[in-house]
Amino acid sequence: MQTSALEELGKQLRQARKALGLSIQDVERVTRIRSYYITALEEGDVELLPSHVQVRGFLRNYALLVGLDPDEVLLSLEAARSATRNVF
Repeated sequence: MQTSALEELGKQLRQARKALGLSIQDVERVTRIRSYYITALEEGDVELLPSHVQVRGFLRNYALLVGLDPDEVLLSLEAARSATRNVF
């Protein structure tokens, strides 16, 4: 099975989180993003996420916490969105 761009982005988030020794609950506590949204982001499952504006905010906050460049993460999101033509 081929990995989608969103799944790849989620994998980067998960790897960065784990490299810092953070649990999903740690991320939830610091960012105030509900754990089920964090899990959805890490799995690239956009169907479970709220509006596109909220997804962008979640990703920006998550990226900042785990040391990823938020602008690059958001560019990846937009590229994935264009490629899949999803309405998230």
